[in-house]
Amino acid sequence: MLAILAACVVSAIGPQSLEPRPAVAERGETVQVTVRDAGERPLAGVDVDLVESAPDGKARRRSLGASDAQGTLSFVAEAAGGFALRARVAGVDLVAPLVVAERRSRVWSATLGVAASLGILWALSRRARARRAA
Repeated sequence: MLAILAACVVSAIGPQSLEPRPAVAERGETVQVTVRDAGERPLAGVDVDLVESAPDGKARRRSLGASDAQGTLSFVAEAAGGFALRARVAGVDLVAPLVVAERRSRVWSATLGVAASLGILWALSRRARARRAA
């Protein structure tokens, strides 16, 4: 009987999890947070907060809402920086880190990639013309 009671207590206060996907996101990207209990089952109705440490040392907290029936919650990462996701399950605080990076400029990457490709194509065609002339 005591073993059953101990197992119930451990499962009730066991290691629940709060998991963001991706853990490192880009600004403007959708982040999905999953809340699970110790048995890896999804937890519905858990309120999740986004906590940011400001330069002045004060923490700013923003409520993201509650997890759905699948234990998930989605939001758009609006600002770059280091954050913590926080939820409270059965009196236990769950905290998970989240890093949001500035969005990489794909326009410059594409422009440089096209320019490099054209340069290589020009060099190869020049080399081919020189071989034909020789």
